[in-house]
Amino acid sequence: MNNKNLNDINDKDLDLGQGLDNNDSERDILEEERSFKEERKKDITQVGLIQLLYILSLNVITSLVAGLSEDMGVRMIGGTFFSIIIALIVFKKPSFGQMVSDKKKQASLKDILYFFGLGLIFNMFMGLIINLLVKVLNLDITNITELIQAEVSTTTYLYVILIGPFIEELLYRGMILQRLRKYGNFTAIFFSSLFFGLMHQNLVQSFSVLGIAMVLGYVATFYSFKAALLVHILNNLFVMLVSSLADYQIAYYILSIIVLVIALYSLYRFFGKNNRQAIKEKLYLSPKDKSNIKAILTNWTIILVIIVHVAVMILSELVLTGI
Repeated sequence: MNNKNLNDINDKDLDLGQGLDNNDSERDILEEERSFKEERKKDITQVGLIQLLYILSLNVITSLVAGLSEDMGVRMIGGTFFSIIIALIVFKKPSFGQMVSDKKKQASLKDILYFFGLGLIFNMFMGLIINLLVKVLNLDITNITELIQAEVSTTTYLYVILIGPFIEELLYRGMILQRLRKYGNFTAIFFSSLFFGLMHQNLVQSFSVLGIAMVLGYVATFYSFKAALLVHILNNLFVMLVSSLADYQIAYYILSIIVLVIALYSLYRFFGKNNRQAIKEKLYLSPKDKSNIKAILTNWTIILVIIVHVAVMILSELVLTGI
């Protein structure tokens, strides 16, 4: 056999070997994609089940506590406390320690004030939109925030300013956001915020809090759980102070001036060229992220969550209006 024939045989063997390697690589890629989709489906399903379990537990337990106490604060504390305990027991990951200690960047006092002011601005903007919509459509929707502000008990203040923010951050910026982070920053922040809004079970409040929820999700993703918790506490403290200081004009004006200065600083920093570019890069939606969003929206548990929340909103409104 001459050298030419030997070279031809070697070339064919080489081509065959490369073909087998390519087939193995394709199989590996397909296997990785299949595993990724299975894990994604599992995570999304768990997120939906966490939300369902929490909201159903919250309504049942709050109703039971209502039979023991007429105090709104006691009802809310009892409902949220036992509901988050149930969720933490059933869904063990991420652990409590992992959620609380998770830190990406140290938040300075200026950062906290910036996000606090930004949250207030977004809340105001979203509130104006939904209230205008309610007025145009002539809808009779109860304002839950005003009901809470009218409740002056110590337990209500304790819940709104401390217990509520801590439990809500554990659930939405801890259990839910951390499960979704691997599927894109924007995806995790948006859907954890959406579920946070739905949890309020009132059309006006659910829509209004989407702004602060997005801010809290951003802080938890790029700073820390503790920083998000502090911003949440400041936001709720301000909401309660607004009603508490209404009859004390000097204190009310001082608070208004302080918050106005913070809001102006937040606007200045937010619209800074470098800041806007950094936010765009962090929240960039890749084609894979868009595929993940589609997977979330078509998951049966997420669809069920939306249906249940709409039903609960309608039922709650009927109860509040006495119909």
